[in-house]
Amino acid sequence: MNRLLLVLLAVTLGGCSGSKGIDSFYKTHKNDPEVMAVRVPEVMLSFLRTASPEMRELVGNARDIRYMKLPLGAEEREREIDSWVDNLDSGSYIEIYRRNSEMGKNVVSIRENGRSVKEVLVYTSDLNTGSILYFSGDFAPEKIREMANTQGFDKFASSLLLEFKPMTPVSE
Repeated sequence: MNRLLLVLLAVTLGGCSGSKGIDSFYKTHKNDPEVMAVRVPEVMLSFLRTASPEMRELVGNARDIRYMKLPLGAEEREREIDSWVDNLDSGSYIEIYRRNSEMGKNVVSIRENGRSVKEVLVYTSDLNTGSILYFSGDFAPEKIREMANTQGFDKFASSLLLEFKPMTPVSE
């Protein structure tokens, strides 16, 4: 009986680790200096689905979308973020795409449930900045793989930023 309870507890905690991981990372870094953090509310997801056929296809059945752009100037911060991204696959994420170069890194990791993808996390970095794009919902694995191979996530992040372009005061 004790073993059964232990197994159930481990499965429950493991099933929650993905969303808690991004929640904790988002909360920890959203107020850091020079960080841009965008969390798309459900109302806005409905709007994005009607913006264009391309956007509807990209947003799909998403329930939660977050984007963060973080400066990587400090070596300690870069190591912390790289470590977080690299350790995703030690939990319930599966790394499906990785490209490392001298100029940066691109990693796509997913969490599956049966035959659908429930969470997608995309990390991209260059010499100065790192960005994290997170989706939670119910997605077809084929579409996720296609987007990873064709830089569809980069295009989506650019479109998302255009939709949420911050209002800046005009100087006189």
